[in-house]
Amino acid sequence: PSLYYYNGVSQFSSMANESVTTFMRKLGVSASEAGNRYFYGNNTPVTNLICDVKFIMAKDGYNGDSLNSTQIGESGPTTLYREKCLPSLGYLCNLSSEFYNMSESLNAFEQQNGIVKSMTGIEEDVFSPVDITHVGHVGYEVTRNDYGDYSYTRQDDAPDDSYLKYNYTAQQDGMLYATVHVDDQDDADIWYNDSVVHRYNIGRQAYTFPLGEYQTGEMVTVRVPMKEDNKSGSVKIYVYQLNQDALLRGYEYLDENRLHLTEFADTHFKGTVSSDTGRVLYMSVPYEKGWTVYVDGKKGNLLRLFDAMCAVNLEPGTHEIEMRYSPQGFVPGAVISVLSAAGLVVLFLLERRRKSQKKTENKDSTPDPKPENDKPEEPAAEKPAEEETPAEEPAEVSQEA
Repeated sequence: PSLYYYNGVSQFSSMANESVTTFMRKLGVSASEAGNRYFYGNNTPVTNLICDVKFIMAKDGYNGDSLNSTQIGESGPTTLYREKCLPSLGYLCNLSSEFYNMSESLNAFEQQNGIVKSMTGIEEDVFSPVDITHVGHVGYEVTRNDYGDYSYTRQDDAPDDSYLKYNYTAQQDGMLYATVHVDDQDDADIWYNDSVVHRYNIGRQAYTFPLGEYQTGEMVTVRVPMKEDNKSGSVKIYVYQLNQDALLRGYEYLDENRLHLTEFADTHFKGTVSSDTGRVLYMSVPYEKGWTVYVDGKKGNLLRLFDAMCAVNLEPGTHEIEMRYSPQGFVPGAVISVLSAAGLVVLFLLERRRKSQKKTENKDSTPDPKPENDKPEEPAAEKPAEEETPAEEPAEVSQEA
């Protein structure tokens, strides 16, 4: 999303809040705290409601959830789908002050069941587990430890095309979803009527994905091709059926109590919400200390819901909600930067002035240089001494005169 400039769920940032990554992983989104990353992989309608996912772009044109989304466009192999239960950025919820504790012991479907019950107050599960009908493994001995938890060991005479095979039967009409993770394996194939429907990449982190829509009694197969070096390991495979009626009841409750946006930007948005009783407003905005919430123009107390997402307590009535984001330390950092820049300018001017004054002082203390055309005065040449001329003797006066 950040690369192609659209709003989306996937993220990779070592600077973001790691608790959001943990929340996504427990929710069934492919996520890893190592590297702090999570990415969307066509999950469930509950995930889409919680994360405000309205549209899905399928690069290969495949979307397994034909019941809860509608194709609205295509370009080459890529198809665009819109959710039928259009979500909102925020909902008023029936959450207690303790909120909902997401336990590590629950799989993603049970986590979503708990979240929907906590947010809407409905008592029925949205997802129900479907146990295996039978298996058909080739080349492996597999031991069941618990529901969805298995251990495998490769047989000595295992053929090259060995695989693990689990068959499930739809208990009612509707959608089936799965979470599959096999040690050191990259792919899981979904089979129906002896042909491959789709191949999912499971080589990263475990995540939920749709198996497709089936009628009561129809069978679907999850088959994992195995490699020769897969001598032993563990398998986590959970298959659940969606209770469509429970989903719609939960959605109707949330839709009636949604946040209606009036302004939206990456770091600022406004909206209105109405409630006849005091409740918690959940927002699908990852919690960061830089967010500030305003309720009817007054600064509110921003809560950290599920230890990851933003929320605020509201009194009964109609309220205007505003959220603004400024990175923690941005204001003091900006002030320091401005003061530092101003200080550099002052130092530059002082240094310039000092050099100017020094130049003036040097000019005043230096005698004026002589004109270029003036020649140095030469000492006057001494005139040669004149020879003394003897004075003429007076002529003798004649005695006779």
